[in-house]
Amino acid sequence: MQGPIRVGIADDDSFIRSALTRLISTEADFRVVDAVDDGAPAVALAQSGAIDILILDLEMPSMSGIEALQHIRQLAPAVNVIVHSSRPAENNAAAMREAGAAAYLQKPCCFELMLQAIRDAFRPRRVC
Repeated sequence: MQGPIRVGIADDDSFIRSALTRLISTEADFRVVDAVDDGAPAVALAQSGAIDILILDLEMPSMSGIEALQHIRQLAPAVNVIVHSSRPAENNAAAMREAGAAAYLQKPCCFELMLQAIRDAFRPRRVC
């Protein structure tokens, strides 16, 4: 049997990190591995091999989510990224998907939508 979907969270807002961690942890098929507050730790988390999905904010202090997404696509292509941002979706969703995001969710989004986006973005890694 396959284990739970391993999720990472990257958002500079501690309330958002905490709320997402609590939400995702209520689901039996998910496990939050770590929640970080900036883009560079998000890239490191993705590279670690410890997560399947990363929920990524765009606006963070040192390395933006856009920069982090670019690094993750190059360094950890097996990790699917869900962008979760307060920027309007109509201005950013297509660009983020073109940059390699699996989904774009505008804050605030309902928890059911977030959970469904995680399930939809999950693709088991191939074992050769």
